[in-house]
Amino acid sequence: MREGEGLSQEEQCAARFRSSVPPRAPAQEFREQEPAVCVSTPMTTIDQLRRLLKAVNDLPAPSASRGWTGAGVEIKSEADAAPASGWFPDRIQVVTAHALQLSWLFESLRDAFYAEGRLDGSSKHDFFGRLATAANHALLLDDRTARGVCAATLRQAFAIYREMEEGRFEASCVGPINDASAILH
Repeated sequence: MREGEGLSQEEQCAARFRSSVPPRAPAQEFREQEPAVCVSTPMTTIDQLRRLLKAVNDLPAPSASRGWTGAGVEIKSEADAAPASGWFPDRIQVVTAHALQLSWLFESLRDAFYAEGRLDGSSKHDFFGRLATAANHALLLDDRTARGVCAATLRQAFAIYREMEEGRFEASCVGPINDASAILH
């Protein structure tokens, strides 16, 4: 019997995928929880958003190995002892007990939107700033559970995707404001 004989096409594809993937660094261990997917073409942003929606609905969601820091956003489980000085903070901070799950979502959304070249060095600040603002809004007003914070963030990602599809997404030169008004329009 040849290798892979007797397996379904999906099982053969998953076996080829597992054998072709190099060992992962510890920072990416959480991705091993995701099932292998074989497609002849790369997943589109909307396909990845739908996959993330399923993951958020089927909590517990995977977790990143550390909090997200990038594009003017910092996600962590504890607030800084001293607040940022100045009239415009260096970063938008999201402080939640679910920092690692939210960080996983941010990493996944980064991958989904960069895959089709939807973000660049300028637009990433507005994109991730709006996601962080949506998370903070959920923490302040709605649902402080992992599902609630991730769902609010994902809703904002879908809204941004729709704006991009309609040609309405514009990146500002200064970045988003750190309040709920950025998502309440």
